[in-house]
Amino acid sequence: MSTTELQAIEQTPMTLIAAAIEHGADPDRLENLLALQERWGANQAEKAYAAAMHAAQQEMPTVVRDAENSQTRSKYALLESVQKQCKPIYEKHGLSLSFGEADCEAANHKRTTCDVRHVDGACHSYHLDLPIDGVGPKGNAIGGMNAVQGAISTTSYAQRRLVCMIFNVTIAGDDDDGASASPSITGEQVAILNGLLDRIHPDDKELDNVLRFAKVDALDKLPLRLFGTVKRGLEQKAAAYQ
Repeated sequence: MSTTELQAIEQTPMTLIAAAIEHGADPDRLENLLALQERWGANQAEKAYAAAMHAAQQEMPTVVRDAENSQTRSKYALLESVQKQCKPIYEKHGLSLSFGEADCEAANHKRTTCDVRHVDGACHSYHLDLPIDGVGPKGNAIGGMNAVQGAISTTSYAQRRLVCMIFNVTIAGDDDDGASASPSITGEQVAILNGLLDRIHPDDKELDNVLRFAKVDALDKLPLRLFGTVKRGLEQKAAAYQ
Protein backbone atom coordinates (compact mmCIF):
# COMPACT_ATOMS: atom_id res chain seq x y z
CA MET A 1 0.00 0.00 0.00
CA SER A 2 1.37 3.41 -0.98
CA THR A 3 2.05 6.30 1.39
CA THR A 4 -0.74 8.28 -0.27
CA GLU A 5 -3.20 5.45 0.34
CA LEU A 6 -2.14 5.19 3.98
CA GLN A 7 -2.59 8.92 4.45
CA ALA A 8 -6.09 8.75 2.89
CA ILE A 9 -7.06 6.03 5.33
CA GLU A 10 -5.62 7.78 8.38
CA GLN A 11 -6.99 11.25 7.67
CA THR A 12 -10.25 11.04 9.60
CA PRO A 13 -11.77 13.99 11.49
CA MET A 14 -10.52 12.48 14.75
CA THR A 15 -6.92 12.38 13.53
CA LEU A 16 -7.27 15.99 12.39
CA ILE A 17 -8.64 16.98 15.81
CA ALA A 18 -5.75 15.22 17.56
CA ALA A 19 -3.25 16.98 15.31
CA ALA A 20 -4.96 20.34 15.89
CA ILE A 21 -4.82 19.93 19.67
CA GLU A 22 -1.17 18.90 19.48
CA HIS A 23 -0.35 22.06 17.52
CA GLY A 24 -2.37 24.34 19.82
CA ALA A 25 -5.23 25.13 17.46
CA ASP A 26 -7.55 27.96 18.48
CA PRO A 27 -11.09 27.19 19.80
CA ASP A 28 -12.82 28.15 16.53
CA ARG A 29 -10.67 25.68 14.60
CA LEU A 30 -11.45 22.93 17.09
CA GLU A 31 -15.17 23.72 16.97
CA ASN A 32 -15.16 23.40 13.17
CA LEU A 33 -13.32 20.10 13.38
CA LEU A 34 -15.76 18.76 15.96
CA ALA A 35 -18.68 19.68 13.67
CA LEU A 36 -16.88 17.91 10.83
CA GLN A 37 -16.44 14.83 13.03
CA GLU A 38 -20.15 14.83 13.85
CA ARG A 39 -21.13 15.01 10.17
CA TRP A 40 -18.59 12.35 9.26
CA GLY A 41 -19.86 10.03 11.97
CA ALA A 42 -23.49 10.49 10.89
CA ASN A 43 -22.53 9.75 7.29
CA GLN A 44 -20.69 6.58 8.30
CA ALA A 45 -23.69 5.48 10.37
CA GLU A 46 -26.04 6.02 7.40
CA LYS A 47 -23.78 3.95 5.17
CA ALA A 48 -23.76 1.14 7.73
CA TYR A 49 -27.56 1.35 8.05
CA ALA A 50 -28.04 1.16 4.27
CA ALA A 51 -25.71 -1.82 3.96
CA ALA A 52 -27.44 -3.65 6.82
CA MET A 53 -30.90 -2.95 5.42
CA HIS A 54 -29.88 -4.17 1.97
CA ALA A 55 -28.39 -7.36 3.38
CA ALA A 56 -31.44 -8.03 5.56
CA GLN A 57 -33.89 -7.49 2.69
CA GLN A 58 -31.93 -9.89 0.51
CA GLU A 59 -32.40 -12.64 3.10
CA MET A 60 -36.05 -12.10 3.95
CA PRO A 61 -38.22 -15.16 3.30
CA THR A 62 -41.69 -15.41 1.84
CA VAL A 63 -44.08 -15.60 4.81
CA VAL A 64 -46.89 -18.11 4.53
CA ARG A 65 -50.40 -17.21 5.71
CA ASP A 66 -51.14 -19.31 8.78
CA ALA A 67 -54.35 -17.86 10.26
CA GLU A 68 -57.89 -17.25 9.06
CA ASN A 69 -60.27 -14.33 9.42
CA SER A 70 -63.62 -15.94 10.24
CA GLN A 71 -65.56 -12.86 9.11
CA THR A 72 -63.98 -12.53 5.67
CA ARG A 73 -63.02 -16.22 5.34
CA SER A 74 -59.56 -15.19 4.20
CA LYS A 75 -56.17 -16.34 5.41
CA TYR A 76 -53.43 -14.07 6.65
CA ALA A 77 -50.04 -14.17 8.35
CA LEU A 78 -49.95 -13.58 12.10
CA LEU A 79 -47.65 -10.89 13.49
CA GLU A 80 -45.96 -13.61 15.52
CA SER A 81 -45.25 -15.58 12.36
CA VAL A 82 -43.83 -12.58 10.53
CA GLN A 83 -41.59 -11.68 13.47
CA LYS A 84 -40.50 -15.27 14.03
CA GLN A 85 -39.12 -15.46 10.49
CA CYS A 86 -37.87 -11.89 10.10
CA LYS A 87 -36.50 -10.93 13.53
CA PRO A 88 -33.46 -13.28 13.52
CA ILE A 89 -32.46 -11.90 10.11
CA TYR A 90 -32.66 -8.18 10.85
CA GLU A 91 -31.11 -8.63 14.31
CA LYS A 92 -28.20 -10.51 12.74
CA HIS A 93 -27.48 -7.40 10.68
CA GLY A 94 -27.55 -5.09 13.68
CA LEU A 95 -31.08 -3.75 13.21
CA SER A 96 -33.82 -3.44 15.82
CA LEU A 97 -37.45 -2.28 15.74
CA SER A 98 -39.35 -0.16 18.26
CA PHE A 99 -43.11 0.19 17.76
CA GLY A 100 -45.22 2.98 19.18
CA GLU A 101 -48.17 5.26 18.53
CA ALA A 102 -48.57 8.89 17.50
CA ASP A 103 -51.37 11.37 16.92
CA CYS A 104 -53.33 10.77 13.73
CA GLU A 105 -55.23 13.57 12.01
CA ALA A 106 -57.75 11.26 10.32
CA ALA A 107 -60.92 10.60 12.32
CA ASN A 108 -61.35 7.05 13.67
CA HIS A 109 -57.85 6.15 12.49
CA LYS A 110 -54.83 5.03 14.44
CA ARG A 111 -51.19 5.83 13.65
CA THR A 112 -48.70 3.07 14.43
CA THR A 113 -45.02 4.02 14.34
CA CYS A 114 -41.85 2.01 13.93
CA ASP A 115 -38.30 3.21 14.58
CA VAL A 116 -35.63 1.11 12.87
CA ARG A 117 -32.26 1.49 14.58
CA HIS A 118 -28.82 0.22 13.61
CA VAL A 119 -26.10 -0.56 16.12
CA ASP A 120 -23.87 2.14 14.61
CA GLY A 121 -26.41 4.82 15.51
CA ALA A 122 -28.59 5.54 12.49
CA CYS A 123 -32.36 5.50 13.01
CA HIS A 124 -35.18 5.75 10.45
CA SER A 125 -38.84 6.24 11.39
CA TYR A 126 -41.89 4.88 9.60
CA HIS A 127 -45.62 5.06 10.30
CA LEU A 128 -48.89 3.66 9.05
CA ASP A 129 -52.36 5.18 9.51
CA LEU A 130 -55.24 2.71 9.53
CA PRO A 131 -58.98 2.83 10.23
CA ILE A 132 -59.67 1.39 13.68
CA ASP A 133 -61.18 -2.07 13.40
CA GLY A 134 -64.75 -2.28 14.63
CA VAL A 135 -65.42 1.44 14.12
CA GLY A 136 -67.49 2.70 11.18
CA PRO A 137 -66.86 5.95 9.27
CA LYS A 138 -69.20 7.84 11.59
CA GLY A 139 -67.67 6.40 14.76
CA ASN A 140 -70.34 3.74 15.14
CA ALA A 141 -69.47 0.22 16.30
CA ILE A 142 -69.39 -2.45 13.59
CA GLY A 143 -68.28 -6.05 13.33
CA GLY A 144 -69.02 -7.00 16.93
CA MET A 145 -65.73 -5.63 18.32
CA ASN A 146 -65.45 -3.49 21.43
CA ALA A 147 -63.06 -0.52 21.55
CA VAL A 148 -60.18 -2.47 23.12
CA GLN A 149 -60.46 -5.34 20.66
CA GLY A 150 -60.58 -2.93 17.73
CA ALA A 151 -57.48 -1.06 18.89
CA ILE A 152 -55.53 -4.27 19.46
CA SER A 153 -56.56 -5.67 16.06
CA THR A 154 -55.55 -2.48 14.26
CA THR A 155 -52.20 -2.29 16.04
CA SER A 156 -51.34 -5.91 15.29
CA TYR A 157 -52.23 -5.51 11.63
CA ALA A 158 -50.28 -2.25 11.34
CA GLN A 159 -47.15 -3.69 12.98
CA ARG A 160 -47.21 -6.68 10.65
CA ARG A 161 -47.65 -4.46 7.59
CA LEU A 162 -44.84 -2.15 8.73
CA VAL A 163 -42.41 -5.05 9.12
CA CYS A 164 -43.34 -6.31 5.67
CA MET A 165 -43.10 -2.83 4.15
CA ILE A 166 -39.76 -1.94 5.72
CA PHE A 167 -38.05 -5.19 4.78
CA ASN A 168 -39.98 -5.77 1.55
CA VAL A 169 -41.32 -9.10 2.85
CA THR A 170 -43.56 -11.08 0.54
CA ILE A 171 -46.73 -12.65 1.96
CA ALA A 172 -47.72 -15.81 0.08
CA GLY A 173 -51.02 -14.86 -1.54
CA ASP A 174 -53.19 -11.92 -0.53
CA ASP A 175 -52.77 -10.76 3.05
CA ASP A 176 -56.01 -8.89 3.71
CA ASP A 177 -57.28 -9.83 7.15
CA GLY A 178 -57.68 -6.13 7.85
CA ALA A 179 -60.70 -6.04 5.57
CA SER A 180 -61.86 -2.77 7.04
CA ALA A 181 -58.35 -1.32 6.69
CA SER A 182 -57.10 -1.00 3.11
CA PRO A 183 -54.47 1.77 3.17
CA SER A 184 -52.75 3.14 0.11
CA ILE A 185 -49.00 3.40 -0.31
CA THR A 186 -47.10 6.27 1.30
CA GLY A 187 -45.63 9.29 -0.47
CA GLU A 188 -42.16 7.77 -0.06
CA GLN A 189 -43.32 4.58 -1.76
CA VAL A 190 -44.92 6.59 -4.59
CA ALA A 191 -41.54 8.24 -5.13
CA ILE A 192 -39.83 4.84 -5.25
CA LEU A 193 -42.23 3.57 -7.90
CA ASN A 194 -41.98 6.80 -9.92
CA GLY A 195 -38.19 6.47 -9.87
CA LEU A 196 -38.47 2.98 -11.33
CA LEU A 197 -41.02 4.13 -13.93
CA ASP A 198 -38.61 6.87 -15.05
CA ARG A 199 -36.07 4.18 -15.93
CA ILE A 200 -38.53 2.38 -18.22
CA HIS A 201 -39.11 3.55 -21.80
CA PRO A 202 -42.36 5.56 -22.06
CA ASP A 203 -43.48 3.51 -25.06
CA ASP A 204 -43.98 0.61 -22.69
CA LYS A 205 -46.81 2.52 -20.95
CA GLU A 206 -45.86 0.75 -17.76
CA LEU A 207 -47.78 3.18 -15.55
CA ASP A 208 -51.00 2.30 -17.38
CA ASN A 209 -50.21 -1.38 -16.83
CA VAL A 210 -49.70 -0.82 -13.08
CA LEU A 211 -52.93 1.14 -12.69
CA ARG A 212 -54.86 -1.44 -14.66
CA PHE A 213 -53.38 -4.25 -12.55
CA ALA A 214 -54.24 -2.51 -9.27
CA LYS A 215 -57.64 -1.28 -10.52
CA VAL A 216 -56.92 2.32 -9.48
CA ASP A 217 -56.79 5.59 -11.43
CA ALA A 218 -53.68 7.08 -9.78
CA LEU A 219 -50.42 5.70 -8.42
CA ASP A 220 -50.94 7.19 -4.96
CA LYS A 221 -54.09 5.09 -4.63
CA LEU A 222 -52.19 1.81 -5.04
CA PRO A 223 -53.14 -0.51 -2.14
CA LEU A 224 -50.28 -1.00 0.28
CA ARG A 225 -50.56 -4.77 0.00
CA LEU A 226 -49.63 -4.57 -3.70
CA PHE A 227 -46.53 -2.39 -3.24
CA GLY A 228 -44.02 -5.25 -3.04
CA THR A 229 -45.47 -7.02 -6.09
CA VAL A 230 -45.50 -3.86 -8.22
CA LYS A 231 -42.02 -2.78 -7.06
CA ARG A 232 -40.46 -6.13 -7.97
CA GLY A 233 -42.15 -6.09 -11.38
CA LEU A 234 -40.89 -2.58 -12.14
CA GLU A 235 -37.39 -3.43 -10.96
CA GLN A 236 -37.26 -6.35 -13.39
CA LYS A 237 -38.55 -4.18 -16.23
CA ALA A 238 -36.16 -1.32 -15.43
CA ALA A 239 -33.20 -3.69 -15.35
CA ALA A 240 -33.77 -4.43 -19.04
CA TYR A 241 -32.89 -0.81 -19.87
CA GLN A 242 -29.62 -0.68 -17.95
